Amino acid sequence: MVGDNNLTDAAWADLNEMETVGTTDSVAVVAAVEFSDTFSQEVPANYRTGAYRLEVGADDDTTDVSSLADATELGTSHNMSDPDTLAAFLTWAAENYPAKNFALVMWNHGAAYRGGFTDQGVDNALLDLEEIVRGIRDSGVH
Repeated sequence: MVGDNNLTDAAWADLNEMETVGTTDSVAVVAAVEFSDTFSQEVPANYRTGAYRLEVGADDDTTDVSSLADATELGTSHNMSDPDTLAAFLTWAAENYPAKNFALVMWNHGAAYRGGFTDQGVDNALLDLEEIVRGIRDSGVH
């Protein structure tokens, strides 16, 4: 979830929505997310300048993303539009949540044929379609 832009509060809301179901015995829901201090009205201040990897747990509190309490912090100014970042997330997910099948949902502004996933925290970096393919290929997850 590339939320280091004007979608930061939408990322927060969508994580909250995901927590209404969360990880189950049959399906692990994991995410990588980065928020923006510049654009946030809803995200608590302690999460606005970081990027995180997390397992999305289940809860019915739609005011707080409680799963972030146990998240791995990736640091500030993390380039979520870098194919190496995508590969590292996929590798982490497959190693920590092994499964027979995987689904990847990439979340952010789209840019049609050019790709998408604009990280405004890193000079409006854009992850293009070739880089998405490279990130998936380099992860070793098939």
